[in-house]
Amino acid sequence: MLAVTLDLPVRCVSAGVFSPRDENRYPSRVLSAFQLIFVRQGELHIEESGDRYTVGPNQLILLWPDRRHSGWKVNSMALNYYWAYFTLRDSTSTASDLVSEVPQHKTVARPDHMVALFHRLLDDIDIGACGGGTADSTMLSILCEASLDHPGAGVAESTATLASRANAIVRTCFHHPLTTSSIADRLACCPDYLGRVYRSVYGVSLVEAIHRRRVQHAKHLLIVGELSLEEIAHHCGFSDSGYLRRIFKRHEGMTPIHFQALHITQTWDSRPSQRLVTH
Repeated sequence: MLAVTLDLPVRCVSAGVFSPRDENRYPSRVLSAFQLIFVRQGELHIEESGDRYTVGPNQLILLWPDRRHSGWKVNSMALNYYWAYFTLRDSTSTASDLVSEVPQHKTVARPDHMVALFHRLLDDIDIGACGGGTADSTMLSILCEASLDHPGAGVAESTATLASRANAIVRTCFHHPLTTSSIADRLACCPDYLGRVYRSVYGVSLVEAIHRRRVQHAKHLLIVGELSLEEIAHHCGFSDSGYLRRIFKRHEGMTPIHFQALHITQTWDSRPSQRLVTH
């Protein structure tokens, strides 16, 4: 009979699936082992030693031992993730290099493979193999899978960054004259390319995003009730009140005046500066 001895650089401590029934926050604690979390659904809001992370679907985060971890924001009940605790058997370069190759926060290249590996790890634990060669071997496979980069990871990262920069301009400069071309000029890229990248990341065109942001601000100003419709149009980046009316009705299904009338509060009379827009 062949005797096989496994001397692996990692040791699996425990693993499981987190699937809450209500809103939750990651507890504040200092771990004595590494924790690898792989999110399948929802978003995990967590921080390590003051660095904040939002871990989304098909993303992982590697939490290091002897560091303070806590939730910086409440997570929704939709959150679902796999987790595994592991330690290094020694401080050899093999073990250290293995962990150092896993980014602390990344999108997994092959999420289906990662799910299969976690299922295998949980099966190993169910049969009492945690801490033995079988579970350790699966844990090692999970870390190797976590270290893989998607062939198009560099391109995906650059396009996501470009879209994020464009979105930041939309959110902060919506009250200025904005077009896809003017944003592309700021970012030194082709307008058509920027438009395609933005839509692929956010699901809407840049023009639509600009309109949404302007309408959002217009709704706020209408509720405050201190400006005329023409003034609101100017403050939101619309060329005139007529253009504001058309875009507002397209998005909200009603005119600005009707929207304002529906949102008058009981304190209206106590604020003499408020008035319904009439033009």
